[in-house]
Amino acid sequence: MGAVVQIAAREEASVGYEWLRRPRRWLIILDGVAAGCALLAMSFLSRWRPPASVGAALAAGVTVTFALLLTFILSFRNGQYTSTRRLSAFADVFGLGTHLLVAISVTALLAFVTKNFFFGSEDPSRLVIGLSLSLFLVLAAASRIILARRQRSHFLRGTVFQKVLVLGTGPAARDFVEFVAKRPWLGVACVGKLGYASPAGTTRNDHADDGASPSLSPSIQGLEELDSAWCASGASEVVVALDPHEHALLPEVTRLLSLAHVPFRIVPTLFEETFSQASLLGYGELPVIDVDVDPLDRAQRTCKRALDITVSSLLLLAGAPVALFFVLAIKLDSPGPVFYMQERIGKNGRRFLMYKFRTMVTNADQLLVELEDCNETGASGRLFKMKRDPRVTRVGRFLRKWSLDELPQIINVFKGDMSWVGPRPPLPREVDNYESQHYSRLKGLPGITGLWQVSGRSNLSFEEMVKLDRYYLDNWSLRVDLGIMLKTVYVVLARKGAY
Repeated sequence: MGAVVQIAAREEASVGYEWLRRPRRWLIILDGVAAGCALLAMSFLSRWRPPASVGAALAAGVTVTFALLLTFILSFRNGQYTSTRRLSAFADVFGLGTHLLVAISVTALLAFVTKNFFFGSEDPSRLVIGLSLSLFLVLAAASRIILARRQRSHFLRGTVFQKVLVLGTGPAARDFVEFVAKRPWLGVACVGKLGYASPAGTTRNDHADDGASPSLSPSIQGLEELDSAWCASGASEVVVALDPHEHALLPEVTRLLSLAHVPFRIVPTLFEETFSQASLLGYGELPVIDVDVDPLDRAQRTCKRALDITVSSLLLLAGAPVALFFVLAIKLDSPGPVFYMQERIGKNGRRFLMYKFRTMVTNADQLLVELEDCNETGASGRLFKMKRDPRVTRVGRFLRKWSLDELPQIINVFKGDMSWVGPRPPLPREVDNYESQHYSRLKGLPGITGLWQVSGRSNLSFEEMVKLDRYYLDNWSLRVDLGIMLKTVYVVLARKGAY
């Protein structure tokens, strides 16, 4: 009864690669070395750029040491050295940079408040302090990138970081096994699957997969059987992957695993969507799962927002003279306002006003009802596009031809309503016609440009646009955003799909 169905045969990490099991312990050592190098650099720089006095050199040393100690404390508290998750170059370097920035801010504040109390009027060299802490950041970041790359390369070659035993034999267990098998860079191997039988004797493996009959999927009933099966498998933990109709067994299963002192994790099959982040919170003493439906994590959101603010600020200043010229052209071409403000649906269904240069006659929305039969997208109200739209003015046709009508959306980017890159912001009436699979494109900030705009723009159907938006949200990276922005310039100059 305690036997395990073997389903994986990957090579486990050898003695020479034992560091793969606890790579974060090495970060403590490497960060310590980086801190030592930073202090040595500070000592060398103090000789190269002599301070006003010995007291100033001492003040610089105390400042750097305190900032480094505070960085270590913050890193410990946030799991940089204790987390069991695999290394991630981007997330770990971003976390380290955040901790160091907080430490520098706190240190600067304390130095300002206690300056005259501890060191009199001595003023340490800010250049020496800045260069020393910058060296620490560079060395510590390099160690994280190197370790993460080495870990990933070993995993891709088949080295196992962690063995897990799957408790479950139905579709949920099968999906988990397939998920892990297709991602060797995780370093996880499923060594077997185990069924569970309730004390009443009903075996919960009615949906056994892989073509095996229920009798080939062993089941357990008691504590001894579970302990025996777990020890025989050689797994470091158990992954509970029960199907929705088996969720009533979860309290019983978790009690059994806890009594056996078996480390375990639960696959949340109650969610049909894949969420980027989930954490355990509580309402008083009631534990609840907090799900963040944002496809980007905090580090990615911060980088994306920083890029948006930087680029939009520069363009708002540099583009003011050009915008003034377009304002005059629009006013002279046709009566009506210069800007066209339209309500759009943004991230998570939030409504906002999107700004554009007016390119149509003032009663364009009323005329749209008469032109619905001329819709060339075939999206049945979910998207309207027409090559020779009679509502477009002469100046508007020029602005649309070169996508210049969207310049005022830089204001939306600066405000945070939109991003430079993201899904197209839909109209409320378009969202009213959405089907269930279309709402996923509302998970991210809408963008001025996006993957669908550089892949055909108005030549694509609505369904193709949705697929591209979902692909972008699931595969976001800073490199992808920069690539789309550069390709947008080419598409605009080539005038592909613009009308």
